Amino acid sequence: MKRSLQVLLVSLIYVLTVVPAFPQALGTPPYGSFGGGSFDVIDLGNLNVHFTIPVFQRQGRGKSFYYNISYDSTIWTPTTSGGVTSWTPAGGWGWRSQTDAATGYIPAPATLQGSCRWFDGRFWHTEYWIKSTYSGFVDPLGTFHQVRGLVLLTGAPDCTGEVDSITKTATDGSGWTVTVPTGTVTSRSGVVWNVPVGTTSGAAKITDTNGNQITTSDGKTFYDSLSSTTPVLTISGNAPSPVTYTYTSPNQTPASYTMNYLPYTVQTNFQASNSRRLLKNHCQCTAEA
Repeated sequence: MKRSLQVLLVSLIYVLTVVPAFPQALGTPPYGSFGGGSFDVIDLGNLNVHFTIPVFQRQGRGKSFYYNISYDSTIWTPTTSGGVTSWTPAGGWGWRSQTDAATGYIPAPATLQGSCRWFDGRFWHTEYWIKSTYSGFVDPLGTFHQVRGLVLLTGAPDCTGEVDSITKTATDGSGWTVTVPTGTVTSRSGVVWNVPVGTTSGAAKITDTNGNQITTSDGKTFYDSLSSTTPVLTISGNAPSPVTYTYTSPNQTPASYTMNYLPYTVQTNFQASNSRRLLKNHCQCTAEA
């Protein structure tokens, strides 16, 4: 019921949940300065090392299919939970090898919870709201495109007014337009990407301006614009077990690319007397025709 008096906000209570810092400048951000050799690219601004291993590419009808495994050496990010900040390694330890390798993804939002009260002329009412702030879009090669103002507010229409969908443009000049919470990302040329939100795997879709599509329902089986029934690429296995990428070679025979993992002990050294030890997966890649 619409309130009859002006909303009165009192006793706001904030509960801060796990809040990750904005993703660091990984990949090859627009207008950056880079060095390195023919294989790797070094961001001279933060010394992040980036390289890409092509798995499979096929010319398509309107939209071509590209699947590459990329890596970034900057894997540690400060994460705050309950007022305590600690260093957290990136998922996959810098490797990109599922849905995000084909379509990119939108990182999980930072959330803030609170409550407010308003008076309708007879009674006081309490409403609880959730504020979700999204940082931007990570493209298939791991480049983070920051988007400001991607803020959703749900749960308190009478106190603060709800915002259940919002669209903003990246601030780095790349031309990406991002809509949350649907995970719709539109390129400067008008290609629409429906990408995972808060995860690097799952369903995704790319649709060009002529309606040609590249799709996956699970991040394991991909279909391109030439066939919606025969997979262009199939991924089997999960890390740390071997992961195999299978496709049809130009001579119409199956070909595969296998990513193997070995355990390595990694000890952090962030000026701590007792640094914790972690298990790192290391890639050893082999191709089979």
